[in-house]
Amino acid sequence: MEIWLSYNNYEQSLQLPVHPPEIRVATANLNRVIPITQAGEILAIGRSALAALELASHFPAEWRPYCAYNDIPRPYDAVALIDSWRRSGRPIRLIITETPINMAAAIESFSWGERAGSRDVEYTLTLKEFRFVTVKKVEGFVVQAGGGGTIRPDTQSQAKSHTVKTGDSLSAISKRVYGDSSKW
Repeated sequence: MEIWLSYNNYEQSLQLPVHPPEIRVATANLNRVIPITQAGEILAIGRSALAALELASHFPAEWRPYCAYNDIPRPYDAVALIDSWRRSGRPIRLIITETPINMAAAIESFSWGERAGSRDVEYTLTLKEFRFVTVKKVEGFVVQAGGGGTIRPDTQSQAKSHTVKTGDSLSAISKRVYGDSSKW
């Protein structure tokens, strides 16, 4: 098994030198409880929420027999690389071979530090699934500049006006405008 992190379609990549003791993916649904008067509650099953994953391990200062490969990176080089990806505001890709895990992810948090002067750097990397969104063009809508809304046709009837003249009465105006003198 290999655990890879990559950035910008493998422009940069990092194979984790020491496998985490546990890999756990958390998934959920966006379910909603809806109260119904005189019936109680019902559960509306929602779509899938974003998956979350946490990797906790260490970058060893020197190669050890438990390392996944020989030419391991220097601990602080690995930390700097992951932190630069976190600061970029762009997703990375996590691939764990021999598993179904191959996902675009955002770095939610990255904590690291040394313990007892070993020069090994322990870390915890928290990832959240990233979904690429494509916006489809919809024909027939015009977007107003600055407002962000759409222009809708005016379907309201226009108000009729009448200039009152000497001798007019409300019933006479009503008869002329509405065809019924009682609608004044």
